[in-house]
Order: sequence, then C-alpha cells, then structure tokens
Amino acid sequence: MSLSGKVAMVTGTSANIGGGIAEELAAAGSAIVCVDSRAENAADCARYIKSTGGRATALTCDVTDEAQVVASIAAAREAFGGIDILVNSAAIFNKKGVIDMPLDEWQRQIEIILTGAFLFTKHVASSMIRTGPQRQHH
Repeated sequence: MSLSGKVAMVTGTSANIGGGIAEELAAAGSAIVCVDSRAENAADCARYIKSTGGRATALTCDVTDEAQVVASIAAAREAFGGIDILVNSAAIFNKKGVIDMPLDEWQRQIEIILTGAFLFTKHVASSMIRTGPQRQHH
C-alpha cells in the first residue's frame, strides 16, 4: 500500500504501539505528525522517521486539553498542508486491577484514551472537511 503524498497524525508516539504505527505509515510514504504528551517521545519518533528518509514533525500535546489539540492540528496543517489519516493511539496503562485502582487514576486513564480520541477525531474531521480533497501537499 502506498501512502505517498498523504499526511498521518499519530497520537501517543512513544516507542510502543503508536511509535510503531507511525514508523509503518512513514515506510508506506506518509508524512507523519508525531504527537505525544512527552516532548522526547514525539521528537524521538520524528527523528527516527527523518533518519530513514521520511518526513515528520514532532508536537507535544496533552490530548485531554482541547486548546492544545486544536493548536496541534493547526501546527500539522502549517507543516504539511492538512491531515489525511488520524491514528488515536495515546494511552496510559495502569497496571492496577479494579480493586486497587483509585477513582482518580481510572478517570485520568479514561480522559486520555477516550476523551483524547474524541477531541482529536472531532477536530481532525472538521479540518478534513474544511480542507477538502483538492489541497496540495508541501
């Protein structure tokens, strides 16, 4: 599958699932917007993709903060002209079981996994609709 000329935004680009997805999308030809709450994770992912000849940019974003989500999407549009693919991979894994997990830790996990996916999907979809299929990639 060729994704040449496409732009993919991937949230949660640590060296786990999200980072691996970003690397595979880049290998298929997509420019990658690496998004992570930890600047070093996003930067490491983007640096690796660039070292293999791909195009990438790194953004730091708390996926539960709507203003940061909107700003990240604007930065992606500025860097690459738009977004064609969104992968919501941001997550935290609390290894405590239900009995041992405090409610605040459960709520934080839900915010990152579900609210983060909601916010990015909402705003990237709006961006895709506004941009339309006629845009040119940089």
